[in-house]
Amino acid sequence: MSFSARKPGPRFEPRPRLTDAFINSVNEAVDLEDLVSESVDLRRSGTTVMGKCPFHNDGTASLSVSSEKGFFNCFGCGAGGNAVKWAQLTYGLPFPKAVQMLAERAGIPFPHAGDAPQLMPRPTPVVRPKPNEASALPVAPVENLYQVTRIAADAYIAALVRSPEAIAYLESRGITPEIARRYVIGFAPDEFGFLKGAFGNDYARNTDLIAAGLSKEKITPERNTRWDFFRKRVIFGVRDKEGRPIAFGGRVLPGDDGPKYLNTPETGIFHKGEVVYGLYEAASAIRAVQRACVVEGYMDVLSLAGKGVKNAVACMGTAVTESQIEQILAHTRDVLFVMDGDAAGRKAMLRALLLVIPYADANRFQFLLLPDDLDPDEYVRAHGPAAFREEHHLGIGEALSKLLAEQADAADEAGKRSLLQRAARAIEKLDPSSPLAADLRARMTRIEGIESPNPALARPPRAPAAKPVALPAIPPAGERLLNAAMRLPGEAGRARMNVNSVFAAGAGPDMVEREFLARLDAAIAAGKAAPSQCTDQERRSYERVLEASGAIAGEIRRSREAAAAARLLARGEISDSAYLAARTRE
Repeated sequence: MSFSARKPGPRFEPRPRLTDAFINSVNEAVDLEDLVSESVDLRRSGTTVMGKCPFHNDGTASLSVSSEKGFFNCFGCGAGGNAVKWAQLTYGLPFPKAVQMLAERAGIPFPHAGDAPQLMPRPTPVVRPKPNEASALPVAPVENLYQVTRIAADAYIAALVRSPEAIAYLESRGITPEIARRYVIGFAPDEFGFLKGAFGNDYARNTDLIAAGLSKEKITPERNTRWDFFRKRVIFGVRDKEGRPIAFGGRVLPGDDGPKYLNTPETGIFHKGEVVYGLYEAASAIRAVQRACVVEGYMDVLSLAGKGVKNAVACMGTAVTESQIEQILAHTRDVLFVMDGDAAGRKAMLRALLLVIPYADANRFQFLLLPDDLDPDEYVRAHGPAAFREEHHLGIGEALSKLLAEQADAADEAGKRSLLQRAARAIEKLDPSSPLAADLRARMTRIEGIESPNPALARPPRAPAAKPVALPAIPPAGERLLNAAMRLPGEAGRARMNVNSVFAAGAGPDMVEREFLARLDAAIAAGKAAPSQCTDQERRSYERVLEASGAIAGEIRRSREAAAAARLLARGEISDSAYLAARTRE
């Protein structure tokens, strides 16, 4: 399909106002047990019912559902919430659609939006501070900001088909009309008042346009001048978790002057550090493959999507923030970082790595370090999506060793010490008794030429150190086995043999399984180096976990195979039946 023949882009119609009272009434009207039982086999246990959680490879019926409380919770993967949240997770719906589905199910009239409301009338313009007197944008009601960004998005989308230059640029970057439509790509013509065609006479007096970062103005005693913020740029729409346009990025066309990218400034509905670009569009793909790929910019996300890697998101060109990580982890516990291969990209990668360390006990993080002259967009165009296979990835431990050593070698003594201090503070946020914490501490002491500023990090191990490993994607039972091996190292030898036997029964341990074996060895070594005291009850609990080591190894293998099959299915490399077989394999 060509750009000129494509369907009009998404029309961002006004959304119905969903009050807290309406949402609560929907949650209360839906019998949560009935809703969950449509997709999960539930069995009663006291006042709650239990079943196998559909959001991870659950072998122990970890999902608890209480109709009385109107709440579900999985003790395995941590998923939980009310009926609306269940509909979002199960059916991949945005929040309003989930509320609508449940309202219709319960027979509650849903407040559909009618015709687009008129813009709020504006008073006669008043003299506002000059740019050098105040840099903040004017304040406006959030409803107004959502409305003007919606209208602007529709205008930019409609303008794209009338710009051969913009279309040629997008096609040269491998962006198809389908990708452009899905990701709200448009064009701002080389006109100072292009948006006047969308807003009419209200353009010159509506301060909401300025508050939304869409236009600027200059006020003098003689006249007021208003002009568009984006001109002669390809426009990338930024959407919130409900799919509403809240901001825009604009890229110059090849050969034009000016900054390569311009972005909407911070507004009442857009805070750069709290938005993950592409997350709304990629949410269903992330759930399907159970992994998110984090890159740096708009074109990285779009190029990967064009190559079939549809689970990519970007951190808006800034350092990754805790808010962004938590939003991504709400969709998956498996995250791959792919950033530019130059020095700036490596620094950004290390900052992201240190940020996610506190989350690493319960989640899996991996890192793909690109060659110095490539960014993710160029890398996937040169090597294709096959370059994102797991054998190319580094785990959190190996990536920490490589990135920390690289940047320490290039730094002076003060810089080296600062790097280690930052890493030490991140590692201190982990459970100090966890095998991962012990592994990361040991790695830091082995980085040549860095003297640890933390005595605890410099303490030599009293037992042979296991080979440094990364955190594999394993179910919670695997973490319990690691903990039990560290608590009872003298009794963990047979468990280690059982695990190795299960893994070797196939074609031999793969990367995830080799990493788990290495972590198991590290846990046993750490337990022998620093013996811990256990009560009789604790000992019996740990012994039961060690006795179940064979079953736990089987669960790890099945979980890994199911995740791998989901990724192959998303790329169209296997059939639905093959995927189902992998999910149900005993």
